[in-house]
Amino acid sequence: MSRILNNQDIRDLMSEYGFRQYEVADKIGINVSTLVRWLQLPLTPDHRIRVFKAIKELQEEEHKKQLAVKQWFEQQYGNAMNSDKGE
Repeated sequence: MSRILNNQDIRDLMSEYGFRQYEVADKIGINVSTLVRWLQLPLTPDHRIRVFKAIKELQEEEHKKQLAVKQWFEQQYGNAMNSDKGE
């Protein structure tokens, strides 16, 4: 007998972005055990908004980190690659 998980959309979104429950819980400002309990039952509208907001904020932070790494890489190696082309 298969068990349908509550809040599957949230679980799928966390998995898609590679976020762990403790990361989302930390962003919300709650203990991970509280988030686990929340996800076991249908979320209240307030809890649902808080969880989605936390996932969005984590995704935005991850995007900023990726851009910073890209800019660093371009600064470190982009100039060297461009100078090779001129020789």
